[in-house]
Amino acid sequence: MKNKTAKTKEKRAAEFVQPPSGTTMQADVLPEEAFLADAEKEPKRILLADHTRTIRTLRDKKRLTFRAIAEWFGERGLETDQSAVYRAYCASFPNVDDYGRPVEDEDPERDTIDEFENAKLKNGKEGGAR
Repeated sequence: MKNKTAKTKEKRAAEFVQPPSGTTMQADVLPEEAFLADAEKEPKRILLADHTRTIRTLRDKKRLTFRAIAEWFGERGLETDQSAVYRAYCASFPNVDDYGRPVEDEDPERDTIDEFENAKLKNGKEGGAR
């Protein structure tokens, strides 16, 4: 029995002494045209960004939550989550930041006034640092 277990241990050790899979021979590598042909065969991915009008209709007109919209798409075969729906919804508006807040076009030439100076002007007092 000792000889049998010793042989199996030697076989196991020999199995682990194989070259790493990262080193491949040149014959194993497909030519560039084969990669291109495989890429052309890949199915087109359905992006949630392609459905922004649907998302906006469900959100704005039907008043569904982002989670309900994600479930609605899931029932129709497009698996997504509420975060992806929210990001697609926000991206459909041209002038919003990452949090969905409106972004105004800032003119660098415009003179800005801080809130304290603005409050003084409303009260009829002049002053404030510029």
